[in-house]
Amino acid sequence: MTHATHIAKGRDGWEAKTDIELGNSRIVRLSTSKGGKGIHTRAQVWKLGDDGSMSFEMFGDYSKVIQQEAKRCTEKSITDLHAEVLRTSVHAVLKGIEAHYASKPNSPFANVPSMAEFQGVAA
Repeated sequence: MTHATHIAKGRDGWEAKTDIELGNSRIVRLSTSKGGKGIHTRAQVWKLGDDGSMSFEMFGDYSKVIQQEAKRCTEKSITDLHAEVLRTSVHAVLKGIEAHYASKPNSPFANVPSMAEFQGVAA
């Protein structure tokens, strides 16, 4: 299944963002942007508020750099890395999220049988 990706020039250069719904008012946002000594893609779980806001619990919610490359931050390099991560790493990200929250008391995903079932993401 495809997810809408937004690519635009941001404050620090080009960036790409894709949101995948997880259920329980949560999404995982895959964002590719300039960082460190090149570009990277990060996955973060966000909670959606009723008013359209988004919140992230520092040191509590899942956040991980998925892939990084020592390249300049151009529209093409951001688009290419983001597309590669979407094509090759989404299943591993969902498994990582599942493992991250499995050990937490009152997990927002405690009653979810398998993260891979969300939005038809294939293994």
